Amino acid sequence: MKSKETEFMTMYKPLHLQLCRYVQSFVWDKEEAKDIISEVVLQALEGFDNLRESDKFLPYLFSIARNIYFKQLRSKKRGIASRLPEDETALEHFATAPLEAKHYELRKLLLKLDDKERELVCLFELSGFSYAEISVIVRMSEAQVKAKLYKARQYLKALVKQDNERYQNLLTHKEHTHGK
Repeated sequence: MKSKETEFMTMYKPLHLQLCRYVQSFVWDKEEAKDIISEVVLQALEGFDNLRESDKFLPYLFSIARNIYFKQLRSKKRGIASRLPEDETALEHFATAPLEAKHYELRKLLLKLDDKERELVCLFELSGFSYAEISVIVRMSEAQVKAKLYKARQYLKALVKQDNERYQNLLTHKEHTHGK
């Protein structure tokens, strides 16, 4: 018979990267994300004996993660926005780290969504969960998940299109003023 810890880790390991991506999509600071993940694992392990069905492990784990994050958000009155580096500092750093620049821009876009939409986008696009899995995690119908995700994606597409148009206008303006 497996020990409680061994059984827990057997179920947890395949979900670890998805959990990390999910938490990091809300928390910019890697150390803070690690702290939240550690707290999730600790709480999940402590309550593991009460989990009756193994197919409920995923929603159990992610519900703990979202509860910890939103509890901290309420208690500290902070969100991802307050955790993003200043633009000037970020630009200097991103010159040598283009992948981080893309992540930074993605986070800036995600911040324009409300908490529920941002969470759904992160669960689907970053963590790779299916609509059915997300509906269990966030306790919404699958149809509601699909509809909210669609709305969030449309909004993000519009924001990206606006940014691209602004960038093109800026380039066109520079070409005219510098006589290229």
